[in-house]
Amino acid sequence: MKLLSYYILPLSLWLLASTPVFADDTQPLPDLGDQSSALISPQEEQRIGQTFMQDIRKYVTLIDDPVVDDYIQSLGQRLGNYSDNRGFDFSFFVVDDPNINAFAGPAGYIGVHRGLIEATVTESELASVLAHEIAHVTQHHLHRSLENARKMGVPTAAAIIAAILIGATNPSASEALLAASVAGTAQTQLQFSRLHEEEADRVGISLLSQAGYDPRAMPAFFETLQKRTGGGDGGIPEFLSTHPVTENRIADSRNRAEQYPVKQYVNSVEFELLKVRLAFIITKDPNVLLTKYSRALQTGQTGNRFAMQYGLAMAYAATGRLADARNQLMALLKEDRDRSPYLLTLADVETKLNHPDAALKVLANGISLYPTNLNMGIRYAQLLIASDDTGKARQLLREYTHAFPREPEPYQLLSFMEEKAGHLGAAYAYMAEYQFLEGQTQYAIEHLKQALKQKDLDQYERSRIEARLEEYKVEFKRLRNEPEP
Repeated sequence: MKLLSYYILPLSLWLLASTPVFADDTQPLPDLGDQSSALISPQEEQRIGQTFMQDIRKYVTLIDDPVVDDYIQSLGQRLGNYSDNRGFDFSFFVVDDPNINAFAGPAGYIGVHRGLIEATVTESELASVLAHEIAHVTQHHLHRSLENARKMGVPTAAAIIAAILIGATNPSASEALLAASVAGTAQTQLQFSRLHEEEADRVGISLLSQAGYDPRAMPAFFETLQKRTGGGDGGIPEFLSTHPVTENRIADSRNRAEQYPVKQYVNSVEFELLKVRLAFIITKDPNVLLTKYSRALQTGQTGNRFAMQYGLAMAYAATGRLADARNQLMALLKEDRDRSPYLLTLADVETKLNHPDAALKVLANGISLYPTNLNMGIRYAQLLIASDDTGKARQLLREYTHAFPREPEPYQLLSFMEEKAGHLGAAYAYMAEYQFLEGQTQYAIEHLKQALKQKDLDQYERSRIEARLEEYKVEFKRLRNEPEP
């Protein structure tokens, strides 16, 4: 029995024809604290956000890399900690697309394209984009569009938002979603008004300063965007362009930024490592990068030397020179410090060298240094499972289900582990949690039904699963507005 494929079928979007969502350049959304913030309850926005992310994962390729994910989450959370919504559960992700784009979805889901990261020269420029998107969330700029959520239903509202935001990445998918969601409309827009953009710039610049980044990076990057796109939208259809760049907007943001003291800002090593990691994600020939980083170090034209050394280690590993990669990483750890990218890469190299104990030691040190690094913990748990140390893996993964309630990976691993141990009731139950977090409530229900058929559950576990099943049925009915399955 393969639980990971059981019941996993293409999930229909159940889209309904609905009222189009138009931009409003004449009437700004009410300010924070106004009754508009209550038009969509936090629970409703969470449900729309969950379904939105399901559509994003279905139609868009995300970069699933621990170093990239850790960096973008860390940068985003650092900025979010200075926002008006301190403690809000933001989620950040990187879209594997060369276009320069970023977007804020419902419930704090914020995406940034790989191409935008590549276009940034400084860390503050990248931070300025995330700060701007965070401001859209904290200032409730999406709520005007979400007002119609009750009329549309959660799947339709989420699909419309996803279709518009992914249009530049996957136009055919976007057109299909929009055709099903807003059939018969001549034009559909989810475009923030000029006042919203100005407010997001103002709030974003303040976040940059408070978090220790250069406020002047925002107008500087706007100018970069203008040069790259010729002042237009870079080929994206106008109704999908949510962040128009104008001379006035650049001037306004520059004037605001100039009010802050002039300081010297230096890119962090982590930002430079991110750039290196992305180079390996998109390259078709790692030998080219091997030559690049070798020559850079030999000539002394290194930029950040630690990043170039890390690039060389990555190139050694990618071209099969594992011993050289290991030596390079060990030298980095000795000279620089225990940065998480070095540890993650060293653990992978040790694993490929068939040194599982060494890999486990590296990751054990890593999670002691970075206890909130989910990717580090997931990799450690995977190696523990491979080494049959299921007790420690189970304890760690259960802790992660509490610490990272929006992340599905710990539940997926727990399901696999319980299936391997022959605990099928628990395996089905954990897989149900994984499916639910993936937005596939119907399949979560089926997994819980299968869990209740197993004979290895005690009365407490059975009662808990029965209660969870009723919750899922109610949620399914609320989401799809259909009879309970």
